[in-house]
Amino acid sequence: MSVTIYVENVVDLYGLDVRMVFDPLYAQVVDSDPVAPGVQIQPLDGFLSPDFVVRRSADNTTGQIRYAATQISPSQPVSGSGAVARIDLHGIQPGTIAVPITQVELARNDGTSIPATTEACAWQFSQPRPLFLPLVTIQ
Repeated sequence: MSVTIYVENVVDLYGLDVRMVFDPLYAQVVDSDPVAPGVQIQPLDGFLSPDFVVRRSADNTTGQIRYAATQISPSQPVSGSGAVARIDLHGIQPGTIAVPITQVELARNDGTSIPATTEACAWQFSQPRPLFLPLVTIQ
């Protein structure tokens, strides 16, 4: 399952910092960059150019996710709506969990804050299907 962090109807966005929490008993974030230490989520560059990614971490023990990124000059501020990051998830057990956005900061290129509101989010996981793996032995 993949979930997208999406910004809607923004004017002059240059950077952002988004923090979320989830119940790690129901899901685990899949690492998008196994080479980097820790568990990472995936920055997306179709809307906001993630020229400098400050943090893109997920903690599967505490259930915290944080994504902070900014553009760098000469990139121009963006306006409108678009996806900024993707979270890939692996369900652990069936259920629906609330995933509140605990903090969001949007900023212009001069550092001033852009007022923002968030929408409630929930993730639903169904019973995983059994996976058949054939056994191959070499004699």
